[in-house]
Amino acid sequence: MDFDGTLRYVNTFFVRMRGCCSAEELLDRQVSELWDSPAELLQAGRECRNFAS
Repeated sequence: MDFDGTLRYVNTFFVRMRGCCSAEELLDRQVSELWDSPAELLQAGRECRNFAS
């Protein structure tokens, strides 16, 4: 993701998590487009951090 919130790279886990078939479906999209509310976006970030630890 760049400083404007545009996805520039996604790994296969993120592609599967979003229910997409390929990374190309997600690249160049704004992160804010992928969740319905800011609260959902923040929750997804927490879950990713917890998964990585």
